[in-house]
Amino acid sequence: MKLEIVTALLFLCHLFCSIAPACAQDRVETSQFGLFAHGGINLHSANFQTLPGVPSCCPRYENGFGAGFAVGGFYDLLSQSPFSVQFRLGYSTLGARLATDEFTTVLVNGNSATGAFEHSVQANIGLLSITPLAKYQLLAHAAVLAGPTIGWVASNTYGEKETLLQPTNVGTFENGSRVRNAYAGPTPGASRLYFGITAGAAYRLPLNQSNTLFALPEVFGTYGVTPLVRGMNWRASSLAAGVSIEYRVFAP
Repeated sequence: MKLEIVTALLFLCHLFCSIAPACAQDRVETSQFGLFAHGGINLHSANFQTLPGVPSCCPRYENGFGAGFAVGGFYDLLSQSPFSVQFRLGYSTLGARLATDEFTTVLVNGNSATGAFEHSVQANIGLLSITPLAKYQLLAHAAVLAGPTIGWVASNTYGEKETLLQPTNVGTFENGSRVRNAYAGPTPGASRLYFGITAGAAYRLPLNQSNTLFALPEVFGTYGVTPLVRGMNWRASSLAAGVSIEYRVFAP
């Protein structure tokens, strides 16, 4: 009798183990959606001396760096192949600080000394964007994505100034201060449209046993194509890393 009971239990276990994966495979996924949050660095490339209508004697601004973040949501249009399309709608910051040093010779107590001025522009930019991404599932849990980012620049302000760096302990500009040509406000001639090329990768980690909720560590890069100011060579790109929380819906 005991042998028969053990045999029956083993048979039931084998039957359950063979049916359970089949049931899981029979589930039809209907949609994926979720939220994301990223942090990263903004990379500005430039080739200009002054903003439109803003007095400046800067030799040339060439690059800048800044911290940024992005938050938003996404929705996947699924297919039966490894390819799918994901739409991302979000808000991000693209601000950065551009700085250039200028050197000259000055007199300190009748003696020649090296003088250094720093020209700087602090750009503060907020972007609302939509990013349609082609998504390819490399592995069961890993995917790569690429597509255009199209955005509306919701805010674009600046602060520009010239600071006396050397000599460090003595000297001022003609205004009696170590700072001159300080201006701030809405960036003149700012472009309202932003276009960039975005690419990234994500890895899916399950958060529950039913495989409906996932965390996705991900990295993205965006190369800015359009100028931040009309008619000027000044563009903003970004590198970001963060996490998405994804929810998957299955047909009943």
